[in-house]
Amino acid sequence: DLNLQFNNADNDVTAEAAQMDSAVNQGAAGIILFYIDPTSCIPAIDKAVDAGVPVIPCFPAPGSKAPVTVGDSEVERGKFVMQQVLKDFEGKDMTVVLANIPEQYGILDDRMLGYELVLSQAVKEGNKGGKVTYLKDSNILELEADQWTQGVVDLLAANESVNCIVAAYGAPALYCAAGVQQTGKDVNVYGIDADMNMCQKIKDGEITGLFPYDAKSNAYMCLFSMLRLINGDQNVPNFSYAPQYATMWLTKDNVEDYVTKQWGKTLS
Repeated sequence: DLNLQFNNADNDVTAEAAQMDSAVNQGAAGIILFYIDPTSCIPAIDKAVDAGVPVIPCFPAPGSKAPVTVGDSEVERGKFVMQQVLKDFEGKDMTVVLANIPEQYGILDDRMLGYELVLSQAVKEGNKGGKVTYLKDSNILELEADQWTQGVVDLLAANESVNCIVAAYGAPALYCAAGVQQTGKDVNVYGIDADMNMCQKIKDGEITGLFPYDAKSNAYMCLFSMLRLINGDQNVPNFSYAPQYATMWLTKDNVEDYVTKQWGKTLS
C-alpha cells in the first residue's frame, strides 16, 4: 500500500526542517520535498538521508546528499526566458521591469537571477542595435499580491518608456497583464507557468510569451523516482524537468497546439 502524507511549512524553513525530522521519526519510507530555499534545505535533506530516508527535491539542491534530482536549474530557466524576450525586441529599444512577489520561494529568486544575468549583459552590449534599459529599482518588486494590478497602472503612468514586463511566475504575470490592459498601453508581458488561464491570456494577446512550467510532470517524476528507490532500485537517474518542454516557448502561434497535446483541451 502507498500512504501519502502532505505537509505545508508556510514558507518557514525552520518548520520545513521540523516536518522532515518528524517524517523520519515516524518511519517515512521517503520524502519528496518542494523546498522553500535551495540552500536552507540542505541540512535537513542530509540528516534524513543519513538516517536512511531518501529525499527527492522537486528542484535541484546542489551540494546535498539527495540521491536523485528532479528538475533543472531555475537560473538557467530564467536565462532561457530572458533570451526569448530579447529576441522579440531585436533592433528595438526596450525598457524592462522584472516582477516578483517578494519573500516567496528561493526558486523564484533563482529565476530572477537568471533574468538579470542575461539582461545585464544586454544593457551593456545592446540588443542587435536596440538599446536595453532595466528599471531595477522599480517599486513593482515591492508589491503584495492584492496591490499588483493598480501598481502596474501606476508604474506605467510614471514610466512612459516601459514596454516590457517579465514576471517570475504565473500570478504576477496575470496581475501585470491585467494592469497593462487597464492602461491600453503597448507593453509585452512574459513569464513562467502555463496553466489554462495563462494559456488563454496568450491566445487573447494579453500575455506575449511563457515558458510552460508543468508542476504536474515534475510531481509525477518525483513520485516515480521515489517508488523506484523504495523498491530497491539503486540506479535511478536524475531527471531534467519535463524534457519535451525544456526549450519550448509558448506564443500565440503554438499555444493552442500545446494545450491540446498537454491537456487534451481547447481554448475559447
